[in-house]
Amino acid sequence: AERLKQGTRLPLDDVRDILASLARTLDHAHTRGVVHRDLKPENVILENGSGRPLLTDFGVALSRTSDPIPAESGAAFGTPHFMSPEQAAGETNVDGRSDIYSLGVLGYLLITGELPFDGDNYAAIAAKHVAEPHVPLLSRRSDLPATLVLAVEKCLQKEPNNRWKSARDLGEILEMSSNRSSMASLVSKLGRFAALIAVAIGLSYGPARSAMEPQNAQREHPGESRG
Repeated sequence: AERLKQGTRLPLDDVRDILASLARTLDHAHTRGVVHRDLKPENVILENGSGRPLLTDFGVALSRTSDPIPAESGAAFGTPHFMSPEQAAGETNVDGRSDIYSLGVLGYLLITGELPFDGDNYAAIAAKHVAEPHVPLLSRRSDLPATLVLAVEKCLQKEPNNRWKSARDLGEILEMSSNRSSMASLVSKLGRFAALIAVAIGLSYGPARSAMEPQNAQREHPGESRG
């Protein structure tokens, strides 16, 4: 877990491989009705030799097939820095998309060395997950591949319906992003979200360009109304 903690940037190929492997693990759990609810660096062990990440500590996991969800009403489970907005709001009937958000937070940390949200206490951090936008990845680091940016940014959407539908989809995107022959399929899977994010942060389907200054964005769209 030491390699995954705050302040450390990992090589981007390692980040992609770690996230893809964890996505496969989560998909295995989710398809069996289990939501981890506490994905964080301390619960990820990198296997000696292979470096393969192993997800541990299912102590607060929710079994959607057997747990009495109403009995937990109003209780927040997990670690605030990695908690999904719905968890932070005290919702208990969460599904796998909550873990996908947490995996996005981990990806953000591994890529930038910083957390998307921080605060002085649990309540302050939880409130930011619920209501505040995170600083875009490209504002933290401008040398990122577009596919990795898109994969993580989609994980971090506030609304569960706007995230990846499954951890399997996320894992496939990350795996295909390392294979040029899969690019057409990759773009197809990213779909409309990719187009919207590409416009928003100035990406093309290739290496990410530097984050754009607001005035540059305005110059590139001179026809837009200034209100």
